Amino acid sequence: GNLDPGLMAEIERVAIAGMMPDLTIILDLDPADGLRRAASRREEGETADRFEKETLAIHAARRDAYLEIARREPKRCIVIDAARDADLVEDAVTEAVFAILAKRARKSGQRKDAS
Repeated sequence: GNLDPGLMAEIERVAIAGMMPDLTIILDLDPADGLRRAASRREEGETADRFEKETLAIHAARRDAYLEIARREPKRCIVIDAARDADLVEDAVTEAVFAILAKRARKSGQRKDAS
């Protein structure tokens, strides 16, 4: 919502206690498109959940915050255009995951060679 980014950074620091993922995948989609997709998945008579009820401005601010994280941490974060066809999005996610796994395997092999 409207939490101060500094406060969020401090909460994150305490919560993760120095642990960071090797990879963070951000599925990027225009908030209006995301809300339309969510509405189209609802069954007849089903109401919007609490996230869907938030304003478009809140969704846009949240998107901007995630994209800012990706800009600050490009080695960890990958942004995938989620407006594309679902199969292309899946391929991009799979490629990102396999790339990080291959990188970790190379590092692991280098450590074994060094010992």
